[in-house]
Amino acid sequence: MRIVTLLFLVACGAPAHAPIANAPPAGAPRTPAPTLSLSGDQFVLTQRFPMVASDGRTVLLAMQDNDGGRGYPNLRFVIKDRSDRVLATHVVLAADDAEGYMSEPALQKQLAPRLELANRWLAEQHTRYDLVSLQTMATVLGPDGYGDVENASRGTLVMTWKAGVLDLANAGARVLHLKTPKTWLADTRYICDGCDPCENPAFLGGASIDTTRTIAVVTISYTGTDTCWEPPDQQRVVVW
Repeated sequence: MRIVTLLFLVACGAPAHAPIANAPPAGAPRTPAPTLSLSGDQFVLTQRFPMVASDGRTVLLAMQDNDGGRGYPNLRFVIKDRSDRVLATHVVLAADDAEGYMSEPALQKQLAPRLELANRWLAEQHTRYDLVSLQTMATVLGPDGYGDVENASRGTLVMTWKAGVLDLANAGARVLHLKTPKTWLADTRYICDGCDPCENPAFLGGASIDTTRTIAVVTISYTGTDTCWEPPDQQRVVVW
């Protein structure tokens, strides 16, 4: 499987988020719009994703599917509201539409007009929402390594997801306690008649957070095998 990654080019020393009450009106973004380009086998974004609107009402996600054994490149942008409802989607490239791999001239030619459209779309969303990047939480692995995540943390913030319950604490004080829906889990599948069930246990793959806007994006990842490919990650919006 070939994996296509997203690279975020983020400048150091970015200013802290302003309080929501002081957010500028729509159409007056404070920072440049995120842009998308190619570099080798990577899509490159000039801002860190996920991003949140300055009023905290919507988030912008950059999402990729692992595409099983093929690993064909793909990318789409998704806007969600605070209830995790999808408001809009812009597909840059679907895996089934990819004409080869990222380093191949045919795909680069195919992507050129798509990148132009994507950057125009990103600029429109930035003008509308005044987007800012969420802060990335670091995942802490347990003794079993991949798929065994103890928590995601940033400073005094600690997030855990165990037995279908998502908890977020700040300096030991509970901020969020959420029983997560079954849609966060992967369905059991059967690859063939008589085969063992194909199961993909879920785990906390990562998280990004904005405490000022009381919103986080939780990445749910899955384990898999050579005969039971893991499904794509999910990015879920939670608020408190």
